Amino acid sequence: TLSRLPAEKAMEIISKHSSDKILFGSDCPWCSPKDIKEYMETLPLSDGILEKIFHKNAEKLLNK
Repeated sequence: TLSRLPAEKAMEIISKHSSDKILFGSDCPWCSPKDIKEYMETLPLSDGILEKIFHKNAEKLLNK
């Protein structure tokens, strides 16, 4: 599961692909959205980057 992904690897993925291109998803069949959100909040990410991943990137993509 995502929570087993080492924080260093998660940060590498976010850095490599840009936080502007990452969306929070809630349809993972083996993790709850709550678990994924809590995991993301343990990463050394700023509130602004988390805000992008959790909703601002989706709003931008959907022109909201």
